[in-house]
Amino acid sequence: MFRKCCTSVLWLVFITLVPSQLSGQRKDSWGLEFIEERPNAIETTLDLTPDSLISVKESMLIEFDLSILNNRNYGNIAFLHDDKNQFECNLVYYHHSNKDTSFLQLNVNKSPSKIIFPIAKGNLHRGNWMSIQLYFDFASHLISGTLNDTFLVKDTMRFPSVSRLAVQFGGYEQERDTPPMAIRDVRIIKDQPISSHHYDHRWKLNEADGEAANDEAEKSIA
Repeated sequence: MFRKCCTSVLWLVFITLVPSQLSGQRKDSWGLEFIEERPNAIETTLDLTPDSLISVKESMLIEFDLSILNNRNYGNIAFLHDDKNQFECNLVYYHHSNKDTSFLQLNVNKSPSKIIFPIAKGNLHRGNWMSIQLYFDFASHLISGTLNDTFLVKDTMRFPSVSRLAVQFGGYEQERDTPPMAIRDVRIIKDQPISSHHYDHRWKLNEADGEAANDEAEKSIA
C-alpha cells in the first residue's frame, strides 16, 4: 500500500530505465521511482508491511537495488522499526555539494552506525543501480552492510528484544525528506544463514501500474 499525504505532489511510478554501463548496473532496469514534481514536496512512503509485520527471531537480511537519480537531495531511503517502538533504523542519503563523494549511512535508534557506503558522484544518476544488503544479527548484536557485493562494513549494536518488524521506503513520520530515487527487487531472508538464497519475502516492484506491490515469495500484496 502506498501512503500519500494529502498535500503530497510526489509521484511514484513504475518505469523502464535506460541501461548504463557503470558498475552496479544490471541489464533489466525496471523499478519504482520516487520523483518530486516541485521542491520541498511532502514525500510519499512505500509501506511493504501495512497489514502484517515481519516476524523474526534471531536475524534478518534485507537486500534491494537502489538508484539515486541525482546527487543534490538529502533524504531517507529505507526505514525499519519494531512494533514496540524499541528499535528503529533508517538508511539515509547524504550529499556533499563541494566534494566528489556522497554516502549512505545507517542510523540505529537515532544514532549513526559505522555502516557507511561512499558513492562517487559519477554513479548518482538515473539508470545506475547499486545493490544494497543489510544484515541484522539480533542474537549476536551485529550489523553488516554490503554495497554491490564487494564493499563490506560491520558494526556492533546492543539490540532490544525484536520480534516483529515493519519495512518502509521513502519518507516516514519523523523524516519526510526523500531523495529522487528508484527502488527495485526488495528481498528479505529471516532466521537463516546470510548465504541463504531462500527468500521469505520478495517484492520485485516490476508492476506495470497501480498501487499494489506483490510479494512473490509469500504470495501476498502490499
